[in-house]
Amino acid sequence: MAKKVLGKGLSALIPEDLQEKVSQEGVSYLRIDKLFVGGHQPREAMNEDALEELMNSVKHRGILQPILARKKEDKFEVIAGARRLEAARRLGMEEIPVLIKDMNDKDALVVSMIENLQREDLNPLEEAVAFQKMIDEYRFTQSDIADVIGRNRSSVANTLRLLRLSDEIKQALSEGKITAGHARCLLTLEDGGRQQELLQLIDTKGLSVRQLEELVSNYNIKTMPSKARKKRAGKGNDPYVAELEERLQRALGTKVKIVHGKKRGKISIEYYSLEDLDRIVERLINEE
Repeated sequence: MAKKVLGKGLSALIPEDLQEKVSQEGVSYLRIDKLFVGGHQPREAMNEDALEELMNSVKHRGILQPILARKKEDKFEVIAGARRLEAARRLGMEEIPVLIKDMNDKDALVVSMIENLQREDLNPLEEAVAFQKMIDEYRFTQSDIADVIGRNRSSVANTLRLLRLSDEIKQALSEGKITAGHARCLLTLEDGGRQQELLQLIDTKGLSVRQLEELVSNYNIKTMPSKARKKRAGKGNDPYVAELEERLQRALGTKVKIVHGKKRGKISIEYYSLEDLDRIVERLINEE
């Protein structure tokens, strides 16, 4: 499995066992009509503003980094550099520098994904789709993916859970109308209708993730069984302890119960799904 390589050059993105082949093959100049973008590109759409900036750079400075491609029959499939290829096409260029290498489907997907992640070209949903493809088609585990892209396993798991969102929420996430934090918070609600209501509130009120978490927490508490709510409303709490409970609930976006005794006590933190548990753990260890 490849080592963690984010933040390094493109050569570091290529698995070690393939780097020798790359150095032997070198850079060629190929006609643009010989290149095509295949099915291993995780990006589903190109940002037009970013593409305009790239076109301006290519127009004045040329293509500074060769496109990475592999031979497919009588043409060449782009593994890394789809935006550079599109910019060159729009500028009417006839040929561009290409690093040609022999690579199987699995390595092509991994290298393409990491190259896009390094350039921050993927939105969270595109990442989730790419991760799921690695699992379904190439038998990667979540830990394998974490090792390849240089993240921890919980981050990979949280990204994959975005695939459970409704189509409308997925679209909002893809278009940048909500953040991945908003999306993960919405996932803690089982009520699809309530998810849609809160999605509208994010749009109309500009809710932050913290504000959304508080609304979700209040809704989850209201929908708890009546026995649990009565227990929560029990009398006799120390005012100072009750204040601390309230502060923790606001900070974590969920119900917190402090049981304070003469010599010891305990803190109980509730969660309502595995997604909610991951969110709370991330908040406690300051990963976000």
